[in-house]
Amino acid sequence: MRTGRAAEDELERQLRDLLCLAVVGDHLRWVVTDDGDDALADWLTDASADWRDWADLVARELRSYGVAPDGRVRSLAEDISLNWVPDGWLAADAARRLLVERLLTVADCARYRRAQTSGERGAVLDVICSGFDAQLQALRGPSGSAAIQRHSSERRTADVPSTADRATLAREDRVHSGSLVRDACRIHAREDCAPASDRADSHARRSTH
Repeated sequence: MRTGRAAEDELERQLRDLLCLAVVGDHLRWVVTDDGDDALADWLTDASADWRDWADLVARELRSYGVAPDGRVRSLAEDISLNWVPDGWLAADAARRLLVERLLTVADCARYRRAQTSGERGAVLDVICSGFDAQLQALRGPSGSAAIQRHSSERRTADVPSTADRATLAREDRVHSGSLVRDACRIHAREDCAPASDRADSHARRSTH
């Protein structure tokens, strides 16, 4: 079981994985071709929002231990070789294969981190792991394209009166485990603006256990 600085380093890596996924997702959404009814692009819009939401959970967890989350471009560039995407336009099938390959890698890493973590950090990683599993299920196998097409159709035909309500509906649709998310929200319902000295004391106490 990892504790102290080692556990924080793993959370920083998890943060980088999620932020890089969001960047890759945006790029693929812009360059994908032969995407019937923009089905994959719609799926990527929601998936990228998920990845940013989960990155925010990780960042909040780091802050709670008095650690400054590192979302700088220079930090993300450390993993540039892992997030390679070809130049120019990309066919939908090729984009889907690239996504599956990358998601398999980051999901394996997240599961490993979860196995090495307990308590509050483990609850955050539970949300991420279950989310990755749901996304892979939508992308993999012969039914992957149909599932994405269905997701896009439901997204487009939802009878919702306002833009704000559409955003709320999409977020609710992305929640795969309500109890886990509620637990994670309770974990992070703390004072982010607590004095740095208090956070440092809390971090020191946790590191000694």
